[in-house]
Amino acid sequence: MDVRRHDQLWLLMLFRGGGMKKFRQFLKKEYVDEQALDHYLAWVEHYAKYCKDRSLDYWDESSVISYIEILISRVERWKATQAEDAVRKYMFWRRGESDAKREAYLSQLRKHLRKGKRSQRTEDCYLNWVRRFFKFNGKDSAWVADDVKLFIIDLVKVEKVSIASQNQAVAALRYFYKNVLMLDLGDTTTHLRRTKRRNLPIFLNHEELGRVFSKLDGRYLLLVKLMYGTGLRAGECYKLRVQDVDFDKGLIYVRDRTGEIKRETLLPNNLREKLNDHVKEVKKLYTHDTKLGVKGVELPVLYSPKGEEAASWEWYWFFPAASLKVINGELQRKACHEWSLQQKFKKALDEAKVLTPANLDSLRHSFAVHLLDAGYDIRTVQELLGHQDVKTTMVYSKLSKIRVLSAKSPLDIQSDS
Repeated sequence: MDVRRHDQLWLLMLFRGGGMKKFRQFLKKEYVDEQALDHYLAWVEHYAKYCKDRSLDYWDESSVISYIEILISRVERWKATQAEDAVRKYMFWRRGESDAKREAYLSQLRKHLRKGKRSQRTEDCYLNWVRRFFKFNGKDSAWVADDVKLFIIDLVKVEKVSIASQNQAVAALRYFYKNVLMLDLGDTTTHLRRTKRRNLPIFLNHEELGRVFSKLDGRYLLLVKLMYGTGLRAGECYKLRVQDVDFDKGLIYVRDRTGEIKRETLLPNNLREKLNDHVKEVKKLYTHDTKLGVKGVELPVLYSPKGEEAASWEWYWFFPAASLKVINGELQRKACHEWSLQQKFKKALDEAKVLTPANLDSLRHSFAVHLLDAGYDIRTVQELLGHQDVKTTMVYSKLSKIRVLSAKSPLDIQSDS
């Protein structure tokens, strides 16, 4: 069923159920005379039938103009004016009702995503795709599998989105249908997903890393070495809190968006001194913020934004931004953003004349490959990287030389015996 047909049926159903009562109440709030209420409802129904008979989209401005022009030639002027006012008031009210319904669905989706402890990036991505889905089909309810199909086809053929974006949209809508609408899309999403050739992760060898390190200094060098030495993603590195770096146990804790620790990774011994010096500088900045009356930093979603923890040293950013920002009328210190490091790292690659098309993710890939080269088992690497499925980690075994270097030729085995 197309969007226009769906909306016209909904409009006609207005006169058979609770919708009429709601619309009547809306008209009263708009100070429409009590004696004219039934006329307003009748004009809206008349307009819906007019559009239906002529295969017009009643939301379109040209349809309204055409309708009024015909009325002017058939009824008194004041009646045509009343009809136009009724139709436009209905359209305004209907859009408000639809927006409220869609926002309620988005609120439910957000609730499910947070309950499932999805990352902030995943939440923003899924909400964005569902909003675009709403805008494309115009409905506020009664979605079916074909609606998803039409939306994805439009993304591919009209907007020409990438394979990754297409698969993101499919995943978001599948999640929305399953957890909010309680509908199973079955094989629909399977056919809509596209696969592309999976390229092996790009990593840097020890010599290339050394050249890149030589082109960096200060905080940027510390960040790059920390990412390589721990396997942290750039976003995870920047979101570290002071309490997440445990010097006594030699561990770094990675938290999810709720504030719970989701995994542990290694604290490189070679960085202990530099990290200790860094913490001392951060402490000075924290003391400065406290004297200025800064109430604290942003806390994970499970914590009260104005709780005592926000102003505590333990929750302070390990890599705070250089400047304060005014947020909701109050001064606040944000964490550093990875964008500046991306630019510095790219420049360092160029200056070091590294031909490998690397990026910040390559530091994490290098961490994994070099651990395997050093003889660590795949399960240990999986745990340190935080992969849920070992199949994700297994891709690094294709890059590691340890299996080739440690293997013995059958001919050598025979000669040894």
